[in-house]
Amino acid sequence: MQGVLYTQKDYGMCPCGGTYAHRAVEVRLTVNGKIVVLTDVPQGACPSCGSRVYKPEVLERIESLMKTAQFKRAI
Repeated sequence: MQGVLYTQKDYGMCPCGGTYAHRAVEVRLTVNGKIVVLTDVPQGACPSCGSRVYKPEVLERIESLMKTAQFKRAI
């Protein structure tokens, strides 16, 4: 996830009362029938209930990657 600095690691409080912890995860997507793997994606995870959240800028970056011509050629 290059180009934007994802240094803000505070994801706040989960509705269950737990605090989201930062971690980097692997995200698998199916695009046009093919599996695409993104690595080191920043995510907040609640250790109490397992809920997971992503910052809006991370989701926007994933969406923009999926729209690029380079990405479409790679799959």
